[in-house]
Amino acid sequence: FSADEDGFSLMINNADGKLSGGFSADEDGGSLMIGNADGKLVGSFSAKEYGGILTTYNEHEVRTGYFGTNTEKDGSVALYDRYGDVGWSASGKK
Repeated sequence: FSADEDGFSLMINNADGKLSGGFSADEDGGSLMIGNADGKLVGSFSAKEYGGILTTYNEHEVRTGYFGTNTEKDGSVALYDRYGDVGWSASGKK
């Protein structure tokens, strides 16, 4: 557990001492992070000022998927290649 003037975080390790999950809070809201057996970040669900975001990552902790609310408060979805470059995206805005 750690805390400072910007928020707090609580990280949970597996039996091998590697990250398996965690919670954090800051000025935007809260986040839930999920790690794999190797302690790599593979998913997160975050609250931002403008809405919620579900993000997935590959085994190299590179973002591969995004589903949530964009900064303009519209629904948004994106798929990224293994390097984190956008391969496809769409907005719910008409």
